[in-house]
Amino acid sequence: MIDFATALGERVRAARIAASMTQDMLGDTVGWKRSMVSNVEAGRSRVLAEKIPRLAQELGVSVVWLLTGDGEWTPPAPHHAMARHAYRTLTGTARQLYRLAAVIEHNAAELVGDDPAAAVALSDLDEAR
Repeated sequence: MIDFATALGERVRAARIAASMTQDMLGDTVGWKRSMVSNVEAGRSRVLAEKIPRLAQELGVSVVWLLTGDGEWTPPAPHHAMARHAYRTLTGTARQLYRLAAVIEHNAAELVGDDPAAAVALSDLDEAR
Protein backbone atom coordinates (compact mmCIF):
# COMPACT_ATOMS: atom_id res chain seq x y z
CA MET A 1 0.00 0.00 0.00
CA ILE A 2 1.26 3.46 -0.91
CA ASP A 3 1.87 5.87 1.96
CA PHE A 4 0.22 9.28 2.24
CA ALA A 5 3.33 11.36 1.47
CA THR A 6 4.02 9.40 -1.72
CA ALA A 7 0.39 9.61 -2.89
CA LEU A 8 0.25 13.34 -2.16
CA GLY A 9 3.54 13.83 -4.01
CA GLU A 10 2.22 12.00 -7.05
CA ARG A 11 -0.88 14.22 -7.14
CA VAL A 12 1.23 17.37 -6.73
CA ARG A 13 3.47 16.29 -9.60
CA ALA A 14 0.54 15.36 -11.86
CA ALA A 15 -1.23 18.68 -11.21
CA ARG A 16 1.99 20.69 -11.64
CA ILE A 17 2.77 19.05 -14.97
CA ALA A 18 -0.83 19.45 -16.16
CA ALA A 19 -0.58 23.16 -15.33
CA SER A 20 2.69 23.41 -17.33
CA MET A 21 4.51 24.63 -14.25
CA THR A 22 8.14 23.91 -13.48
CA GLN A 23 9.20 22.95 -9.99
CA ASP A 24 10.76 26.42 -9.69
CA MET A 25 7.48 28.09 -10.68
CA LEU A 26 5.47 26.11 -8.14
CA GLY A 27 8.09 26.72 -5.48
CA ASP A 28 7.97 30.47 -6.10
CA THR A 29 4.21 30.55 -5.66
CA VAL A 30 4.15 28.64 -2.36
CA GLY A 31 7.42 29.88 -0.87
CA TRP A 32 9.53 26.75 -1.38
CA LYS A 33 12.83 26.08 -3.07
CA ARG A 34 12.81 23.80 -6.09
CA SER A 35 14.41 21.07 -4.00
CA MET A 36 11.46 21.12 -1.59
CA VAL A 37 9.01 20.69 -4.48
CA SER A 38 11.11 17.80 -5.75
CA ASN A 39 11.18 16.18 -2.30
CA VAL A 40 7.41 16.59 -1.84
CA GLU A 41 6.74 15.07 -5.26
CA ALA A 42 9.00 12.13 -4.39
CA GLY A 43 7.30 11.62 -1.02
CA ARG A 44 10.50 12.46 0.87
CA SER A 45 9.19 15.65 2.50
CA ARG A 46 5.92 16.24 4.27
CA VAL A 47 3.76 19.27 3.53
CA LEU A 48 2.72 21.45 6.46
CA ALA A 49 -1.05 21.55 6.87
CA GLU A 50 -1.16 25.33 6.48
CA LYS A 51 0.49 25.06 3.02
CA ILE A 52 -2.15 22.67 1.62
CA PRO A 53 -4.82 25.29 0.70
CA ARG A 54 -2.27 27.52 -1.06
CA LEU A 55 -0.74 24.55 -2.84
CA ALA A 56 -4.16 23.39 -4.05
CA GLN A 57 -5.04 26.92 -5.21
CA GLU A 58 -1.82 27.34 -7.17
CA LEU A 59 -2.22 23.93 -8.78
CA GLY A 60 -5.87 24.61 -9.64
CA VAL A 61 -7.19 21.60 -7.72
CA SER A 62 -9.44 21.15 -4.69
CA VAL A 63 -7.96 20.53 -1.26
CA VAL A 64 -9.99 17.31 -1.08
CA TRP A 65 -8.54 16.03 -4.35
CA LEU A 66 -5.01 17.02 -3.34
CA LEU A 67 -5.26 15.21 0.00
CA THR A 68 -7.29 12.16 -0.99
CA GLY A 69 -7.45 11.88 -4.76
CA ASP A 70 -11.25 11.76 -4.44
CA GLY A 71 -13.53 13.87 -6.56
CA GLU A 72 -13.16 15.25 -10.01
CA TRP A 73 -10.06 16.97 -11.17
CA THR A 74 -9.89 19.11 -14.25
CA PRO A 75 -6.37 20.25 -15.00
CA PRO A 76 -6.11 24.03 -15.29
CA ALA A 77 -5.35 25.53 -18.66
CA PRO A 78 -1.54 25.79 -18.91
CA HIS A 79 -1.64 29.48 -19.74
CA HIS A 80 -3.27 30.31 -16.37
CA ALA A 81 -0.32 29.04 -14.35
CA MET A 82 2.18 30.70 -16.65
CA ALA A 83 0.25 33.98 -16.56
CA ARG A 84 0.10 33.92 -12.74
CA HIS A 85 3.83 33.26 -12.57
CA ALA A 86 4.60 36.04 -15.05
CA TYR A 87 2.36 38.47 -13.16
CA ARG A 88 4.05 37.68 -9.84
CA THR A 89 7.50 38.00 -11.38
CA LEU A 90 6.67 41.33 -13.02
CA THR A 91 4.98 42.63 -9.88
CA GLY A 92 8.06 41.76 -7.82
CA THR A 93 10.33 43.44 -10.35
CA ALA A 94 8.12 46.54 -10.39
CA ARG A 95 8.32 46.73 -6.58
CA GLN A 96 12.10 46.52 -6.74
CA LEU A 97 12.25 49.26 -9.36
CA TYR A 98 9.94 51.47 -7.30
CA ARG A 99 12.19 51.02 -4.25
CA LEU A 100 15.25 51.80 -6.36
CA ALA A 101 13.62 54.99 -7.66
CA ALA A 102 12.80 55.99 -4.07
CA VAL A 103 16.44 55.49 -3.02
CA ILE A 104 17.66 57.50 -6.00
CA GLU A 105 15.19 60.27 -5.26
CA HIS A 106 16.15 60.27 -1.59
CA ASN A 107 19.84 60.65 -2.40
CA ALA A 108 19.34 62.92 -5.41
CA ALA A 109 19.48 66.18 -3.47
CA GLU A 110 23.13 65.53 -2.65
CA LEU A 111 23.88 64.51 -6.22
CA VAL A 112 22.11 67.45 -7.85
CA GLY A 113 23.75 70.24 -5.93
CA ASP A 114 23.63 73.42 -8.01
CA ASP A 115 23.57 71.68 -11.41
CA PRO A 116 20.43 72.84 -13.33
CA ALA A 117 20.56 69.91 -15.81
CA ALA A 118 20.59 67.44 -12.92
CA ALA A 119 17.65 69.24 -11.32
CA VAL A 120 15.66 68.83 -14.58
CA ALA A 121 16.54 65.11 -14.72
CA LEU A 122 15.40 64.71 -11.11
CA SER A 123 12.14 66.48 -11.96
CA ASP A 124 11.63 64.09 -14.91
CA LEU A 125 12.20 61.11 -12.61
CA ASP A 126 9.67 62.47 -10.16
CA GLU A 127 7.06 62.88 -12.94
CA ALA A 128 7.68 59.34 -14.18
CA ARG A 129 6.76 57.96 -10.76
